[in-house]
Amino acid sequence: MSFDEEARVPQGVNRQEGEPSSNAATPGRWSPRPRKVALRLVLLGCAYLVWGALALLAVSFRAYNGSSSETLYEVNPGPVRVILALLSVAVLVSTASLWWRVAHRSTKVGLAGMLVGCMVGLVAVLGMLTIGPFLLPLAALLIVLALPLAPSAGEYSRNLGNRSPAAWYPNPTERHDLRYWDGVAWSPYVTTAGRISTDPV
Repeated sequence: MSFDEEARVPQGVNRQEGEPSSNAATPGRWSPRPRKVALRLVLLGCAYLVWGALALLAVSFRAYNGSSSETLYEVNPGPVRVILALLSVAVLVSTASLWWRVAHRSTKVGLAGMLVGCMVGLVAVLGMLTIGPFLLPLAALLIVLALPLAPSAGEYSRNLGNRSPAAWYPNPTERHDLRYWDGVAWSPYVTTAGRISTDPV
């Protein structure tokens, strides 16, 4: 490390990279992003439960018509199979979108998941007098699953503002746990599992 680089090392960072000093902040076990990821996984499980409930409703719920009763599947087996298959595809697309964004630490909206969620919502609105009310919960879950898992780096910086004190904050690029904010801009100093290194923004 050169003399100029050493002079810019923030408080809480040792002169030699790799070990945090005693007053260096370390990330909590449940930082905001892991909490959001855990919540999305719970909601994803709920989406599968709602899909299962819809399938069970279609094949077991009997509507009485005079002296006879038939399930929705018995009345219209073809359309019911198509609807359930399309809903399963929508849930699988939303699942793939969520896992891709988690694996790549993306801060963007899941476009594929948002698209299928909006399509299911549109079908729910158009079929409000028939199956629409049953599809609305699934559409809402798929849309929520597609929302960003964390704010973008630019948005995070704007929210932090120049008046925020110099300190360690959750890393806006999501590549590490924490990044040092010098009071004006993000520094290259980051921490991962308590170990300090440099990574340009």
